[in-house]
Amino acid sequence: MTDLEMDFAATVFGNTLPIYRIILTNLSSYGGRAFTIPGTDGKIYCNMGNSYNDPLNYSDQWRQNYLG
Repeated sequence: MTDLEMDFAATVFGNTLPIYRIILTNLSSYGGRAFTIPGTDGKIYCNMGNSYNDPLNYSDQWRQNYLG
């Protein structure tokens, strides 16, 4: 995670996240959905799909239409 991404996460979660165990990837599941899964290595994999390249500015039309 970049410093900017860590700062953003801190505004949402405070200091409750194990930031240095979180790994961001460009993987996605069915339909391109992002998902998070614990790894057998103790890391937490946030598979962000298409939002990986710029997660702080990513806009998903499906989310805008259905989630507001």
